[in-house]
Amino acid sequence: MTGAFEHAFNGPNADSNAWAIQGLAACGVDPQSSAWTTSAGRTPVDFLLSLQRTSGPNAGSFKWQASEGDGDAPNLYASQDALRAIAGGAFTADPPVRANPADPAVRPAPVVADGTPVPLALVVDDGHGDVRLCRVVAETGSTAELLAEAQAASLPSGCVTSVTIGGGGAVTSVNGVAGAWVASVDGAAEAAAGPQTVGHGDLVALRLPAWGAGDLSHSVLAFGTQAQGTIGAARGVWMRAQDAPVDVDRVRIVGDERDDFVVSVDDCGGATYAPGAGCLVRVRFAPTAEGARGATLRLSGFGGVVAEIPLLGEGGAPAAGGPGEPGPPGAPGDDGAPGPAGPQGPAGAQGPANPAGASGPAGVRGPRGAAGRDAAVTCRVRTIRGTRRVTCTVALRGARAGQRARLVRDGRTYARGTVARLRVVRPLTRGRYTLRIGRGARVQSRTATIIRTR
Repeated sequence: MTGAFEHAFNGPNADSNAWAIQGLAACGVDPQSSAWTTSAGRTPVDFLLSLQRTSGPNAGSFKWQASEGDGDAPNLYASQDALRAIAGGAFTADPPVRANPADPAVRPAPVVADGTPVPLALVVDDGHGDVRLCRVVAETGSTAELLAEAQAASLPSGCVTSVTIGGGGAVTSVNGVAGAWVASVDGAAEAAAGPQTVGHGDLVALRLPAWGAGDLSHSVLAFGTQAQGTIGAARGVWMRAQDAPVDVDRVRIVGDERDDFVVSVDDCGGATYAPGAGCLVRVRFAPTAEGARGATLRLSGFGGVVAEIPLLGEGGAPAAGGPGEPGPPGAPGDDGAPGPAGPQGPAGAQGPANPAGASGPAGVRGPRGAAGRDAAVTCRVRTIRGTRRVTCTVALRGARAGQRARLVRDGRTYARGTVARLRVVRPLTRGRYTLRIGRGARVQSRTATIIRTR
């Protein structure tokens, strides 16, 4: 009543049942026709499918006999024989050479008209232990079309519960698991799943490649004590892929005190790293309160979190502030209205001209004074809407506050913006820089001195 061949050696089993199905198929006999269906509606193929494990660590494999449990060790021969029979595959060994090649063939090659639904075998492996195998009756077409048919009906049911197709017909998600799915049709090399052509009797195997985790150069980044309102030196951590590719989509700092830490260098986000390759992330500590401060540096990517590293620091007393530098000069005011013309006074008498005096001797040249500066730049650290920013103002005579300006040294730009407000793009130290004001051919260069950062 189970659909199995009951008189097999050692009782009904996957191997004997699979060989019998392959023999029927080799002779052109459909093992699921009415002649091979029990009164309970079961066929030899139904019996094979009932032997597939649906749970446990070996889910997806086939039992040798129905008495085995889902937790028993899998049998490679039972699984491969069952899979080949369900897919309509032939025997692994070629038949013997016929004594008389002129004898008629036992079975002609099957001819299937376009649009005819045919049985196909489908395997779905999401790379996380959920392996599903089912039988789908569908018209030959693409892998994407086969998945849509499997979602509508399969044996057993639930082989495909959802499928998403992206641009170019590529499969981007199966059973709610998104990623770069690949497929192999009838043993061909794997390629991006979706557009492959599926033929009569083919086995379609979908797989989501596994992705690795990152190996970090530090288990924790400790920054020590840092005064409030100041930003400390950057500390770096290397992430390196181990024995599988690592996909890093985003680098961020998480936790209740995440505003006290700043990612100053991110060479990791938006890239995939082959085994052995890696990248660098640098973090700086800028406490907003006294006492212990902490957060977590998180690298996330394909499939979830790639790596995490704790960030620790101690907020010190606020740094004492010095006198502020004068702000930039204001814009000139409007000219007032001209007053009324006064009366012309009487002309005075012209006095006698004095004779020109003799020229005096030239004085001794004094020592050369210290180099002056064209401009003074003051930089401050501010928190705007939860984000710490470093901005600078310029004290410069004869320059308008809204003129474009850049602060450079050794060919590198350290701040950009206007004369009234420069935004720091690279860490600044005290010393001499060049302030470039204006655009194009009208750029003026002035010497600028960073006299204080606070």
